[in-house]
Amino acid sequence: MHTLKEEMDKCLPGYTRLLVHRLNPKSHFLPDIQTIIKKDGNSLYLSSEEYLKIFKNVRTKSWTFPYGNANFYFHGPCATASMYNLKGISISIEYDMTCGIKCHSWPVAATEWLHRPRLMGWPSIDIVEKIASFPVHVMPVGDPKSEISSMQWRFAFSYAERELIWNFSDIQFQSYILLKSIFKGKIEALSPNELSGYQMKTLLFWISEEYGVKIFTKENLLHCLEICFERLKHHISHSSLPHYILRDRNLLEGKLDMKTRNRIVDEITKILADIFVSIVECRHIVLRSSKYLNVYKGSKTQFISRIMTPLVLGLMQCPKTVTLQIFLESFKVCTGSNDKEQKTPDEVIEEIEELVRVTRRYNPDATITFGEILPRF
Repeated sequence: MHTLKEEMDKCLPGYTRLLVHRLNPKSHFLPDIQTIIKKDGNSLYLSSEEYLKIFKNVRTKSWTFPYGNANFYFHGPCATASMYNLKGISISIEYDMTCGIKCHSWPVAATEWLHRPRLMGWPSIDIVEKIASFPVHVMPVGDPKSEISSMQWRFAFSYAERELIWNFSDIQFQSYILLKSIFKGKIEALSPNELSGYQMKTLLFWISEEYGVKIFTKENLLHCLEICFERLKHHISHSSLPHYILRDRNLLEGKLDMKTRNRIVDEITKILADIFVSIVECRHIVLRSSKYLNVYKGSKTQFISRIMTPLVLGLMQCPKTVTLQIFLESFKVCTGSNDKEQKTPDEVIEEIEELVRVTRRYNPDATITFGEILPRF
């Protein structure tokens, strides 16, 4: 086993260099590892830049998919595989993959999260204890403004963050989907190289911890989104958004000049003027794979009901058995019960039958049950 030591001097919070302490001379991969070691003074470090080059080269040359075609594009330490011309499937599918090195233990700076007081009970003590056993990784990406960026690695808590998402309530998850949709439809383009969906996930983690799960109800959905965008407005104005686990790491550090910040704040102000209108205007994000793309005709009930199917289908890309849950009465979410335009029983049955047919085609092992809108998996 090779031994690498974290060395965080000369690095902003959330980043580290990997000092080569000992290499295993019997390792089959020793020649490859030696090609990505760089010298700095009298010390040897693992180069994140060279490591990433190997990952990209191996990924694009060795990866095969027997049921169709695949293209790759890279963003940071991640690769996205876009699969198309799939046998028996008319849509294309994308999924992300990345590479990293598993740490022996959590970094000291992250232990604050494990013991942080949580007055509103989210996440629960049981979830925190479970996450504490999960691994942490370093990813081959450095601080872009650092002179030693090519030698830096960024801490990643992917397993912990995934567990937090999986323990969202249904309305927390729905808030997350709508938050990202509005972000992508109205905000991201204002500074695409400095803003990301990861920042929206971090934002919702903080709000969930500070407000607790009880605020996330069907009747309160729009208000939850208002809280999210008010908080985002504050963070953008101050160029400061703490990482949820490594709170000393600022996700907006060195980003967004004054002019860009003002443009984003103005756009958020417009969003807050009517959250529901923003949802409707960004339906091409939420419903990008749906035949109901332009279904909105002024009826909130019809619109919310049409959102349901594509969000459910989006989870069928998961390779394991997926439990699809549909709760027809939740069409009333953020609409009230006075909307005159209602779905007829025949329309409801037709939509359910279509969902069953599509589900069986994409995922023969899927189990369909009736329960909550927006399934958890």
